Amino acid sequence: MKKHKSIVSLLLVTAIILGNITGTVPAHAEKNIGTEFFDNCFKTAEITETQNNNATPSAITTPSTVVATTPPAVVTPKPTKKPTPKPKPHKTKAKKQVLKVRASQSGKAHARLKWNSIKGADKYKIKISGGIKKTIKLSSRKRRYSFKIKAGKVYHVKVTALKGKKVLAHSKRVTVCQPVRVSKMRYTRLSDKKVLITWKRGKHTKQFIIYRKTGSGKYNVIGSSRKSRYVDNKISSGKNYKYIVKSINVVSKAKYSSNNRGTAFTTKKIVATSHQKYTYKEMASDISLLKRTYSKYVNVKNLGKSCDNRKIYDVVIGNQKSGRSLIVIGAIHAREYMTTQLCMAQIELYLQNYNDKIGVTSTNEVLNRIAVHYIPMANPDGVSISQSGLSAIQNASLKNALKKMPGADKTKYWKANARGVDLNKNFNYNYIAKYGGKRGSEGYTGESVNSEPETKAIVAFLDKMKSSGTLKGLINYHATGSILFGDAKGSVKPVVTKMYELAKKITGYADSSGYEESVNEHSKKKNIGNLREYAMYKKNIPCITLEIGKNACPLSAGEFYSIWKKNKVLVLKEAKLFTK
Repeated sequence: MKKHKSIVSLLLVTAIILGNITGTVPAHAEKNIGTEFFDNCFKTAEITETQNNNATPSAITTPSTVVATTPPAVVTPKPTKKPTPKPKPHKTKAKKQVLKVRASQSGKAHARLKWNSIKGADKYKIKISGGIKKTIKLSSRKRRYSFKIKAGKVYHVKVTALKGKKVLAHSKRVTVCQPVRVSKMRYTRLSDKKVLITWKRGKHTKQFIIYRKTGSGKYNVIGSSRKSRYVDNKISSGKNYKYIVKSINVVSKAKYSSNNRGTAFTTKKIVATSHQKYTYKEMASDISLLKRTYSKYVNVKNLGKSCDNRKIYDVVIGNQKSGRSLIVIGAIHAREYMTTQLCMAQIELYLQNYNDKIGVTSTNEVLNRIAVHYIPMANPDGVSISQSGLSAIQNASLKNALKKMPGADKTKYWKANARGVDLNKNFNYNYIAKYGGKRGSEGYTGESVNSEPETKAIVAFLDKMKSSGTLKGLINYHATGSILFGDAKGSVKPVVTKMYELAKKITGYADSSGYEESVNEHSKKKNIGNLREYAMYKKNIPCITLEIGKNACPLSAGEFYSIWKKNKVLVLKEAKLFTK
C-alpha cells in the first residue's frame, strides 16, 4: 500500500508541475481537477490492492502495469493582439564638409596653394605663419593663392571657409619649405674615367639630383644621392664638363627644389708647356683650376704679396697630417721663369696620377706619407717685368723708379724684383748690405737683410715649417747650366748627400764643384745672402739646387721637353726619400 501511495504522490506532483509550467489551467478549475484526479488515483489503488490480496503471488500486478488516468485536455487561450506602433521619422545628419589644401612650388621662389570648394562659403581666409605672418581673405570664387618664399624658411598654412562670420570648415595645416641650394662644389679626378663630386649640403634637403652637360650640349640627369657626394664614372679625357646639383625637399606630400649654378670641370691638360712665356696670370688660373679638379688632393695658400701686390702661392699636394714635408721653390730669379712652368707641370702630373703609378713609383704611397709644398713663382713681379717689360708693373711709383735703374732698357734679362733687389742675395747668410752696386736688374743685395716682401714671406714660411718639426728638405730650381749643387757640411751633410746623389742619378746634371760665384773684391766672400746656404746653415734644413737648361735665360720653349724628361719624377722620388 505504501508503494502505491508513493506512486500516487509522484503522479500528483507531476500533474501540478505540468499545470504550472503550461499555465493553461484556469484558476477556478484547479481545485476540481486536482480532487477528481486524486480520487481516481486512490480508487485505482484500492482495486489493485484487493485484486492482489485475492490472487496468487504470481498473479499479483506489478506497478509497471498500472495505467494512470489522463487528465482532461486543457485549452490554451489565444493572446490578444497589441497594435503595432508607427515608426518615427529618421533624422539624417548633414555630412561634414572637408576642406583640403594642396601646396606646390611655382617657379624658383613662389609657393602655390589650391583647395576645393566648400558649399555655402562666401569667402576663404588664409593664415600663413613661420617664415612670414599674414592673413589673407579671398572671395569664394578664388580657390588658389601664390606667395613668395625664401629658401631655408618654413611656412605653415591653414585655410578656413567662412559664411559671413560662421566657420564652415578648417583645413589641416600644410607646410611649405624650399631647400637651400648646395655650395662649395668640389671635384677630385680619381682616374681618366672617374670624378668624385662633393658639395656642402643646404638646410632642409632630403635628396640631390645631379645633372651634367658636355661642352656646349644640354644638361641631362646622370644620377641621384642622399649624401653630399657623387662619383661620375663615365667621363672621358680631353673634355670640358659642367655639373648642376639640385636640392630636393619633400614636405606635406609636395616636392620643393633649388638649383646651384653650373660649375666647370675639365679633363683636358691644364698646364701649358708648349709656349715660352708662362705668366703669373696663367699660373694663378692654373692653380685655381687644379684646385677645382683635384680638390681632395691639393690645397692652396697665400704666403704673402710682392711689392706690386701679387700673391706668393704655396701649392700643397699630399698629406699635411703626415708629420713630414718637403719644400720646392721656383723662379726666385725673374728671367728663370721656366722653373715655374716645370713646377706646375710636376704638380699636375702627380695629381693626375695620384691613384696610379709614375714609372715604378706609386704616387699615393708617397704623397699619403708626406706633404710637398710648391712655391712655383717666388718673384712674380720680376717675372712679369722679364716677360712684359715695365708696363707689367701697376704701381706708378715703382714703375717710375724702375725706369731709372740699370737694365731697364733690357727687361728681358731682368733677374731682380720690382724694387731692383736680387732676392737670392737678400737672405741672412754672409749678408752685406747694399752690395752689388745699385738697384737694378741683378746683383744688388738690398738696403738690409730680408728687406723685401718676397724674402720676408719665404723666411716666415721656413720658420713656420721648421718650428712645426715636419720639414725634411728643400729643393731650389734655378736656370741655367744643367748643374747640380749638393755640397754641404755639418749636421745637414748626410741628408743633403742623399738628395744630391738621387738627383744626379735622375737628371744626369753636372756637379757644381768647379762653379765659382763672382766675389766682391773687398769682402772676399762667396754666396752672399743665398737662400740655399741660409736654409742649411741658419735653419738646419737640407737643401739642393738644380740649374735646369743649357742656354742663356730666358730659356726657349724648345728646351722644355728635355728638361721635363729629366725632372718630371725628381720631386716625387726626393719626397720618397723622407717616407722610408
